[in-house]
Amino acid sequence: MKILKKFQITPKERETIEKTFEEKFSGNGQYDIWFKDADGKSSNVDVVLISIDGDWKHSHGYADYLMEELGYKCEYQGVTEEDGSDWYTATHGYVKAGA
Repeated sequence: MKILKKFQITPKERETIEKTFEEKFSGNGQYDIWFKDADGKSSNVDVVLISIDGDWKHSHGYADYLMEELGYKCEYQGVTEEDGSDWYTATHGYVKAGA
């Protein structure tokens, strides 16, 4: 398992992520964003989790692209629901690039 350096998402960064998804993700499936402390031992937010319900390209791929543009990389993707088509639900975990 890869050990990540700690970082803290500022309130401004959190607002930017939420605003970006509100403005740009519209029409590309559904999403839910939450911010989490990965080790559960501190109040530092070090993982952005986004649950996405949509197709692989216009939803999941687009979310990864948006987060990359904001300086984050996807370190985790866990599928939670699928039906055999390219539409599925998964949670993506993002950390700051370089963390």
